[in-house]
Amino acid sequence: MYKETVQSNKKTLFLILAVIVLGLVLFGILDAFHLPYRSVWELVLFAGLAVLTYFLIRFNLSDYKYVFIENELIFQKKAGREDQVLLTVEIHQIETFQPIESYQETVKIPREFTHNIKKNFNNKKTWVMTFRQDGNLNKVIFEPTPTLVKMIEKRLAGAASESNASAQETETRKTLPSNPRFQHHMS
Repeated sequence: MYKETVQSNKKTLFLILAVIVLGLVLFGILDAFHLPYRSVWELVLFAGLAVLTYFLIRFNLSDYKYVFIENELIFQKKAGREDQVLLTVEIHQIETFQPIESYQETVKIPREFTHNIKKNFNNKKTWVMTFRQDGNLNKVIFEPTPTLVKMIEKRLAGAASESNASAQETETRKTLPSNPRFQHHMS
């Protein structure tokens, strides 16, 4: 079992402080101009800043965990003391796994099947994984460490070689004679 937790970068706290300062400046500007319906403008500004601050704080106070056990990759969200499993992907379900810079979406994946499981807005180490689950093509955007990337690639290579070996075995069985005398030697 391998487990890692994604930490947010320090810029999120700076963004929250910037939003608060921006709000104070905008309230000062609204107050200085004596606009008609100034209280309505202040209410709209306050609501917008409150929503923005809520999302920044919520984003900053939750962590994501990636747990790799045998042939399963489990994505968890930790908010406070509670761990919530967001998604479980088995290695054999994975179709593509690549850095986000080289990812090109050939088939449009609906929003409900796209999972953005990353903390940082602009992280150069973001990866994209597509997989089939319950007949639907899904996409996960996440931030694995180089160690986890190597582990996933190693398992994917192993799964590919296993599927090639089983396909060759199936092909060999198809080409064997169907004479009943040979049936007891095939297993």
